Amino acid sequence: MSIAYCYLILALGTAAASPQQGKGYSQVPDRRRNILKAFEYYQDIRLPGNLIGDIHREYPGWIPDNSRYIVSYGSNKEVKKVYKLWLAKDDSRKKLKLSL
Repeated sequence: MSIAYCYLILALGTAAASPQQGKGYSQVPDRRRNILKAFEYYQDIRLPGNLIGDIHREYPGWIPDNSRYIVSYGSNKEVKKVYKLWLAKDDSRKKLKLSL
């Protein structure tokens, strides 16, 4: 089962506006509801097939044990997509960080 969190920061309409927080998100509303920044976090997701193939070629015998997928973006920034993986083999573990 995948666990997901999403944090949104919306455009600030007035100086008197204050952030609203809830379970899994925080936001600053304005009249237009424009998103300035957002952060998404997914845990224990299924990896894309090409990524699994690359891992098996680079790390033969190692099996993905735990995974996280993190996406962050802003209004004037590039989208950042990062996979954080933990590989297991016998009693050993490795941590990988893959940027897309």
